Amino acid sequence: MGAGDQGLMFGYATDEWDEETLHPYSHYLASKIVEEMAIQRHSKAIPWLRPDCKSQVIVEYVKEANGALKPVSIYNILISTQHSPDVTNETIREVLTE
Repeated sequence: MGAGDQGLMFGYATDEWDEETLHPYSHYLASKIVEEMAIQRHSKAIPWLRPDCKSQVIVEYVKEANGALKPVSIYNILISTQHSPDVTNETIREVLTE
């Protein structure tokens, strides 16, 4: 990095992670949602989507006898996206839910 550049750091602490992706399941799912939104935006399948989007997935877990956490259900999904001003909230809700 050059003089004046600022480094960014992202981290988390967890004892639950996906063996293939090495991320918590909720993080993996949220990333897949925004990845699909980017695909739909680039292909112009959803023309009103804009680049800035966020997703949060809340997963319910049970603790197994060996202490491992096992995901059992998706509790909530939150999606926030930048969009063109002419699209309605109802359309956004319907399309993103689909």
